[in-house]
Amino acid sequence: MDFYAPGLASDGVWPSFEEWMAHGGLAEHVVARKSGGNLVSMFHSRQPAGNMSDPAVPTFVMVQNVGGIIRHRSDMGDGMRYRIDAPGSLHVLRPDYATDIDVHGSHEIRTFAWPANWVVSTMARHEALAAHLLGDELPGRAFQSETIYQLLDLLWQSGGDGGVAEQLAVEGLSLNLLAELARIVQQPVALSRGGLAPWAARRCIEFVDANLHRQIGIAELAAIADLSPFHFARAFKASIGMAPGSYQRQRRVQRAKELLQTSELPVIEVAAAVGYDTPQAFARIFRRSAGVTPSLWRRRHRREGAI
Repeated sequence: MDFYAPGLASDGVWPSFEEWMAHGGLAEHVVARKSGGNLVSMFHSRQPAGNMSDPAVPTFVMVQNVGGIIRHRSDMGDGMRYRIDAPGSLHVLRPDYATDIDVHGSHEIRTFAWPANWVVSTMARHEALAAHLLGDELPGRAFQSETIYQLLDLLWQSGGDGGVAEQLAVEGLSLNLLAELARIVQQPVALSRGGLAPWAARRCIEFVDANLHRQIGIAELAAIADLSPFHFARAFKASIGMAPGSYQRQRRVQRAKELLQTSELPVIEVAAAVGYDTPQAFARIFRRSAGVTPSLWRRRHRREGAI
């Protein structure tokens, strides 16, 4: 992919991820953008299949899969490999590293970018952790975190007027996000060794997505992967980053968000569509994940009208 665009240096060097997303080869796929003052730039993109590589920029970037399964062959700082990202997967991109990403289907992502020097200065008293966050530990590794989902959602909602209150909120959320990433680095979870075979992971994810309206037993999923329930549970967590039950709950909440934002279904019908018998049970799980009730989440995102 040609990273050069008129108005930038002839050597194709981009000064920031924000400039790349505003004027580079992927800018046409951005459907919404937010600014968190001078600290974080945020983008919602709907991208087709093809080369979705990014240039080397002095920026700490996190990518969140907000659509379905993403299959890609990529080098995001940890070498070229074939990957299957489950819905909700998170990736950190190494600063000053040109990625090489070929995606096999259309996909939807949110991207958050902070200046790398802000991360360095913030973590100045914790040099070892800063080295992990900006170095070899996280780049390329798909992981899941309910805490980070909530923080990213709040960051996205905070982006807007650039006032003092907003800037303080954005900085606080960003600091909390760094803290959660540091916790993940300190307690790493193996996501590939001993995990499911790629075909098994793909079939299980597709089966869960096709059956969000009901509870799926672990024995049912284990049979798809041709494993015992005990070995399947361990392999699923190694591949996806969370237990099968937690993954099902996460996908139900994600599907509920889609319905709340794009349909006129009453909350009680949304609850039934994602497998909850009562709106009370649905509201409890939804609030635990999103931080607000389904009704409040719908009002905020309908008002936003960004995606």
